[in-house]
Amino acid sequence: METTDLQALATTQIRSLSNNVVRQLLTLQFQAFTDSQIAGLTATQVGVLTASEIGALSSTEVQGFTTTQANALSSRQLGGLTSSALANFSTTQIAAFSSTQLQGLTTTQINALSTDALEVINLGKMSVFQLRGLNATTIENLTDTQLGSLTAAQVGQLSSAQIGALTSTELQGFTTTQANALTARQLGSLTTTALGHFSTTQVGAFNSTQIQGLTATQLNTLSADAVGVVDLSKLSTYQIKGLNSTAIQRLTDTQISGLTSVQVAC
Repeated sequence: METTDLQALATTQIRSLSNNVVRQLLTLQFQAFTDSQIAGLTATQVGVLTASEIGALSSTEVQGFTTTQANALSSRQLGGLTSSALANFSTTQIAAFSSTQLQGLTTTQINALSTDALEVINLGKMSVFQLRGLNATTIENLTDTQLGSLTAAQVGQLSSAQIGALTSTELQGFTTTQANALTARQLGSLTTTALGHFSTTQVGAFNSTQIQGLTATQLNTLSADAVGVVDLSKLSTYQIKGLNSTAIQRLTDTQISGLTSVQVAC
């Protein structure tokens, strides 16, 4: 059909097109549709659109999708969009993506989202794979509320680079459950600067497994306040032997008296 023929179709006629016809429309033909014609597509028709067809729509047309139309988009359709095409969706539409839809997005798409779009995503809907693919810039742009919504399982999968990208305010905003979810491997791979972002309360609450994941270098560069809350009974003999004179001098009398005979002997 010619462009003029397509534009002459009434909404009722558009809605009567079979899914096969809609799917086979060329991108240029689909671009010929007016805003009102696009708005007239049924949810079923929207669900069979190709990534090229969706990408051919303007931001006005995409943002004109009804809730029913937007909900009809599959994870495969969304995952096949270019970053530019995904950017045509409004923040309201992105915030309303279901878990299935959101998990269809690639890490490349997510990392390319604008700050405004990124800040409305419910991280709890993201897969662990997607979360691990977020780059440092994306992590830095997350809000405190978003970080607070991370599940223990998600926190336990963050890379040392991602944790290191968090500010002291963000890390100290971790709940007890989130902080407890950090593994010894995660903590042990942090830079001394990143480790220094944890509050003394959080450091003091590290369990034996977490504490024993810290390296001698990390322990020796802790602030005096942080060293003062470390439960030395949780340290391995190897870690005790690795403490330098500065770290030893920062220990409190209570900490020293709490050392075991094995720890003192090492």
